[in-house]
Order: sequence, then C-alpha cells, then structure tokens
Amino acid sequence: NTIKAAGLNILMKSIADTDQIRSLSLSGNAIDVPSAKAVAYALAYNQSLKSIFLVHCSINHEGKRHITAGAVSNAHTALRNITGFDLGPVVVTLGFPDALKHWNNEQVMNFIHLMYEKHQSEDVADADDDQDL
Repeated sequence: NTIKAAGLNILMKSIADTDQIRSLSLSGNAIDVPSAKAVAYALAYNQSLKSIFLVHCSINHEGKRHITAGAVSNAHTALRNITGFDLGPVVVTLGFPDALKHWNNEQVMNFIHLMYEKHQSEDVADADDDQDL
C-alpha cells in the first residue's frame, strides 16, 4: 500500500516530534513537492532518525532540494543514511562547496556532522573566552 500526500504530511509531523524512530522507509511512495516539504520539515526537527530510504519515490529536483535542505539544516540530526538520490549535486545548489558534488551520501552526511561539531566546539570556546573577561 502507498501513502497518500495527506497521510505523508501527518506522518512527517509525527516524525518531527518523536525521539523514538531510528529508521524510516518511504520507498515506493510518490513524493511530490508538497510531500517533499513535509519530509524536509521532519528532517529539520527530528533528532533520532538515523536512516531514511527514498528509493523509487519519483522526487523531482525541487523536492530533492527541500529534503536535502531539511536534512542539512538540523544541527542536532542523527541522520547518517539517505538513499534514493545523490545528495552531493543537490547540496552544491544550496551553497555548499563544489567539491561535494562528487561525494557519496555517506561522505556528505559525515561532512554535515563534522561542520556542526566544529561549530558547536567553537561556540563553547567563545563562551569560555567571554567568561575570562
């Protein structure tokens, strides 16, 4: 059975708020742009999901951009595995370095995690410097 757009929107709102889900397969379900925005919302807020499978979802370029933007905007994401399309070419269209265009999804997600870890450690260092004043 496939999930209709309305059902996908409800599911994604629940996914955004849960800390219990680790893996989700939406494979085989058509994901149009509004549904991609719902997936993006879930990825932007969920902190427990480690894998999402989007194989054979007929996601167009705009939908891929929304989903990717949602995934990379979450500084607290646990997400490590996205299947169904290549993230590299999409993150480049969002302003990331051109070198990522040829990276596989695992490398892109590792870069995202490293970027946020570095940012968080700089914030801690800045806070320590402020206390020394």
